[in-house]
Amino acid sequence: MEEWAMTTDTNSISAFFESIRQAAVAEAATYIGLTLEAARLKAQSSGLPFRVGSLDGEAYMLTMDHVSGRVTVTVKDGVVTNCRVESL
Repeated sequence: MEEWAMTTDTNSISAFFESIRQAAVAEAATYIGLTLEAARLKAQSSGLPFRVGSLDGEAYMLTMDHVSGRVTVTVKDGVVTNCRVESL
């Protein structure tokens, strides 16, 4: 019974998801300042799906599905200015 109580502890679950969110934010920060091609290669070498959300002020139409680990970048003048990595 105690084992079940441990797995349903909302504080532990919240802490787990918060740590995943923080890891995604930290990963996203590593793309800022890279060229578009360097960012694409970085994602590809990490096995992460990659897409451009906005290029030089032109927002692209994106799907609203959730893909864990997907990297979405904003690019201005060939350089990544914003990045989001989807977490769990």
